[in-house]
Amino acid sequence: MIYNYKYFNLVNESYNPNIGYDIYFNNPLIILKNNKEEIIGKIFGSFVNRIRNQFTYMEINDILNENRKTLYGVSKNLILLGCGYFGACNTPKRIENLSWFQDVVISKAYYLYLLDNNVQLPDFDFILKYR
Repeated sequence: MIYNYKYFNLVNESYNPNIGYDIYFNNPLIILKNNKEEIIGKIFGSFVNRIRNQFTYMEINDILNENRKTLYGVSKNLILLGCGYFGACNTPKRIENLSWFQDVVISKAYYLYLLDNNVQLPDFDFILKYR
């Protein structure tokens, strides 16, 4: 989780659908030449709260298996829309490299779940600065 912590700001979990009889977005995303990072962050971020809730009733391996498949499909669609690519996971960490960014989403969901449950976490900023 600590390796992904510094990228949590790239995931915008506040962009979520209205859930009721229908699922819809009030403000649909529009892909432009200069907003692809924002699109990726919002689309992946829309999964964070669902994944965070899954930690209350599912085993972590089941969560990982289910969501890696889902997030792979999301990644493939983003690539088809011209937002991102699949690159080697050890390349510089860029949001457009969807191979590694999926893990950031799951890590952020778990981090938020732990905070929700008052788990005492280390000071990640301090650790990253002075490791």
